[in-house]
Amino acid sequence: MWRVNIYIQIENAQQRQAKRKFAYVIECVGKSGTTRQDRETGQIEGTYHSTTLFAMNRALKRLNQSCEVHIYTEDRFICNAFEHFISAWAAKEWKNSRGTDVENRAQWEELWKYTRGQLVKMELGQHKYTKELAEIMKEEKENV
Repeated sequence: MWRVNIYIQIENAQQRQAKRKFAYVIECVGKSGTTRQDRETGQIEGTYHSTTLFAMNRALKRLNQSCEVHIYTEDRFICNAFEHFISAWAAKEWKNSRGTDVENRAQWEELWKYTRGQLVKMELGQHKYTKELAEIMKEEKENV
């Protein structure tokens, strides 16, 4: 089974709706230990959480077979919700405990679709690409 590491970085953690940059690195580690790497940066209009979900989904949709996936992010809410709530939300047709739609429902549904059949582990906190991706996003912003 392939191991895939996805490292997510978001421009800032403010919760308000805003244009914000995202970046990710996806590493595929084969059985022989060889590693392939790719990355993407972009910008969308969204909250911190919706941008994190967007970046995760962009990376995950690139997978074409079952893998062991480790997703590294600083977004505590997304990690917690994935570990504790996503399966219940899916079972309740994406309704929360109050009976209303889960915020960012479409993105959660997409994440659910992309993670079925995968062994997924969320890894909270900074990662080995945190500074590099932050610098890339800063440079891109300055060059606009």
